[in-house]
Amino acid sequence: MSWTSDLAATTGHTGFKVGVRSWLFHPAFRLVTLYRWSRACYGGGRIKRLFGDMCWRKAVGDFGCYISPRAHIGVRLRLAHPVGIVIGDEVRVGDDVTLYQHVTLGQSRPNEEQYPSIGDRAILYTGCVVMGAIRIGEDAIVGANSVVRQDVPDGAIVAGVPARFIGWRKDIKSIDASGPPMGS
Repeated sequence: MSWTSDLAATTGHTGFKVGVRSWLFHPAFRLVTLYRWSRACYGGGRIKRLFGDMCWRKAVGDFGCYISPRAHIGVRLRLAHPVGIVIGDEVRVGDDVTLYQHVTLGQSRPNEEQYPSIGDRAILYTGCVVMGAIRIGEDAIVGANSVVRQDVPDGAIVAGVPARFIGWRKDIKSIDASGPPMGS
């Protein structure tokens, strides 16, 4: 689906040699590729599902990351430090998203089928937790170790436990920065 765009997002380069070198020596690219393969095999025949399951198990075993093949992840996913990342079953992650280590995206209760949605170009820093039917807007930033309990608007910067509005991204031009959004 997006092998070359994932390669470009991870390394800044494309091409066969760069791809082989990145597969061998760049763990973030290898983890994203394993996810893409397990996702492509999800729901296929018995042999295809077996191969997808092997890819998923390799990702969990090698990186300690649980990225469900049922998650919907856009192109150019960037994993800055691919350790301890958890992405649950029906999580939706947009294009050009950056995740740091120990980010958790999943359901808030065991029998509840509500998962977060992460907008395009969002950045989620180390250790942040987003559980349940929460929407992180496009171009939003979630600070390290934050626990997000409500929707985050496009272009907002949030941090803390629970996450609170800090400000607006200054590098984004198309944001309505009229005031603090999250009931703060």
